[in-house]
Amino acid sequence: MTTADALLDAPAWRLAARQAAVRNRYQRAMVLRFPDLAKHLCDPPLGLKDPQQWSGYIPGYWEAAGERGHMRPNTSPIRAQLAAILQAAAERSDQQATGAELGTAELTQRPVAAISPPWSTR
Repeated sequence: MTTADALLDAPAWRLAARQAAVRNRYQRAMVLRFPDLAKHLCDPPLGLKDPQQWSGYIPGYWEAAGERGHMRPNTSPIRAQLAAILQAAAERSDQQATGAELGTAELTQRPVAAISPPWSTR
């Protein structure tokens, strides 16, 4: 049986778990690529001791509310912090990729001071 056949025969939950693991590794690598952004993983409310401790997981936008399975937006400050850090890393990655194509990577990177995460008191 090939890997592709095994994936087609796998239960849906197993495929979803693999996709989530790949997504988490990708998100973790993207953030840790920028040390100035990774250090924000140590800020409250998340407050890790070391950015390397982060698995790359970001809680979902929706969360269960009540006994009947109703959904509501996840307003956790930890989720907001992680989403803002990942967004800043994604924007930088996009800018660097565009700059690398044009040969101007140094000019397209946003300065750290320009990033204003929602959990910041600035």
